Amino acid sequence: MTTLLDIGSKIRTARQRQQLSASALAEKSRVHRNTLSALEQGTGNVELNTLLALCEQLGLDIVLTPRETAASAEAAYGEQLTGLQLRISERLARGKGGQ
Repeated sequence: MTTLLDIGSKIRTARQRQQLSASALAEKSRVHRNTLSALEQGTGNVELNTLLALCEQLGLDIVLTPRETAASAEAAYGEQLTGLQLRISERLARGKGGQ
């Protein structure tokens, strides 16, 4: 299951790989330093626009995977469906009339 802490950890890892300080990334992304810190620690409630701005600066993409595709990947590659993928897939299914 993907948690906010998992996402924050991936943001921190990408930032560190690019040798960016948290302050530098926050400034480039136009995100408050405390918001970035909370995200990286898994304690913040980050808006999607904020996450997108950070990902843009880090060269990361957010990928939404339909449940059917994720289930196929899990069967084929032994990957577990993350909590975030599961919630997104459920919302996509409801949008198709699968309420």
